[in-house]
Formats: sequence, C-alpha cells, structure tokens
Amino acid sequence: MLVELSIRNLAIIDAVTIGFAPGLNVMTGETGAGKSIVVDAVNLALGERADREMIQAGAEKARVEALFDVTGHAAALEALEALGLEAEDGLLPLAREISASGRTLCRVGGSVVPQTTLRQVAEALLDMHGQHEHQSLLDVRRHLAYLDAYGNAEHAAQVVGTRAAYRAWREAARELAKLRERLRERDARLDLLRFQLGELDGAQLRDLYAYAAESLRLNLRGRGFGRRFPDHAAPAVHGRGGKPCPRCGTPIQVRRQGSLARYTYFCPSCQPDPPRT
Repeated sequence: MLVELSIRNLAIIDAVTIGFAPGLNVMTGETGAGKSIVVDAVNLALGERADREMIQAGAEKARVEALFDVTGHAAALEALEALGLEAEDGLLPLAREISASGRTLCRVGGSVVPQTTLRQVAEALLDMHGQHEHQSLLDVRRHLAYLDAYGNAEHAAQVVGTRAAYRAWREAARELAKLRERLRERDARLDLLRFQLGELDGAQLRDLYAYAAESLRLNLRGRGFGRRFPDHAAPAVHGRGGKPCPRCGTPIQVRRQGSLARYTYFCPSCQPDPPRT
C-alpha cells in the first residue's frame, strides 16, 4: 500500500507531501492544478523514464519518494529477498533523483540500486491504470502466477513442490557444470604433462647422468677412494655398457683410456678399432 508521496522541485511543484489512507483516495482540482504531475511523480518512483525537463526551473535536481507499507505483502517481500533487499519495520521507501545533467539516482530502502532493480521492486507494489500506462495484466511473465492463483490447495502444494524441484535441478546443474570444468582442466593438465614428458625423453638426459657419475668417480679417486671404485663398475655407472648397438644389435663394449680412467664406448662390429688416446 502507498502510504506517502513526497515531491520536490518537480515541474510547478516546489515541495509537497501527500498522505494516503486505506481504501479509495480521490484527488480533485481544476485544470493545471498539478494532478498529472502527481501521477508523473508516482511513475518516477516506480522507475519509469525520467526527463530533466521535468525539473523545476532554477533547481539543480528534482526528488520523488514513495513510502510503501509491505507488511504481509508476500509478493513484495519475496521480490526484495530475491534482490538482497529488505524493508525496515514493514516500511519500504522508493526514491528517485533527477539532476540537471540528466543523471538519475535510484534508491530502495536507502540503498542505491540500478533503475532495473527499482522497476522489479515496484512491479510488486503498485499498478498504474490509465491511457498509455503499463498494466500488469498485459505482462506475459505474470500470466502463469494468475493462473496458479485460481488453483485449489492441492494445486498450490504442487506449485510449491515444483518450485522446490526446479531449484534443486538448478543447483544440480551448477554442480554438474563445475565438475565438467574440473574435468576439462584435468585433461588439459594431463596433455601438458605428456608433452613435457616427451620433451624430457627426447633430450637424452642419460648422457648427463654419465657425466655426473664420471665426475663423482674422479672426485672419489682424488680423495683416495680409487681402489674402491673398480674399473669393471664403470659400465654399470655409465649405464651404456652391454646394451645393444642401435645399428646392428651387437652389445656395446667399454674400453679404458689413459691414467684418468676415461672410458670409450664402441660397437665391435660397426667400429672394430676404436680410437685410442
């Protein structure tokens, strides 16, 4: 229910506050008294299009505020809850400011909101009937609610159950979307790991292992551990002795070179006389 309407600097109105009582309220007056301006003010409070030409001459801005009593108004309270808003002590103010620059400011319950949010709240509070005005009976989105309103108690219970099932389905759909996104991320991660593993395999890092083992052997020998590192252990450390030749399949042999115990790996079939140093 509309309880009070306050208008400031709108057209020919400087400042006025109008109170409304339960039931039928009638406003009368001669032509030009400002009755249509009151209707325009209500439309502004409901989120309709604003024009800076409506601001009173010489004023910087116009302001309209409509105060509603939403106590026991299920549709209005449900709309507020869906938008994250609330009424205080059952009263809900809708305010609209129009500046001379053309900017508008909308408030619901003291909170600044977009114009679309103001309209959504207003649709559950007030209906304007008149020429060229919107009527909720023509709003296709409300037709199903009108039809359900004519149902009996059994139908109302089915509506509640259907609404609950739909919300559960929406929640399950969101969870399914999250799981599918995780699967896509997992597959992308596996592809990356496979690619990196292939790069490592192609780098032939075994030669680096052999170099590290040789460095360790020389280090131990320099510290007096040469006798504990026999020559026949070199093939196992280097990891290549005894393996088949990639050309002919003959086992690779190892030959020691010099006093520093360097080793040459060769295939006796492909290279019967390896270089000596």
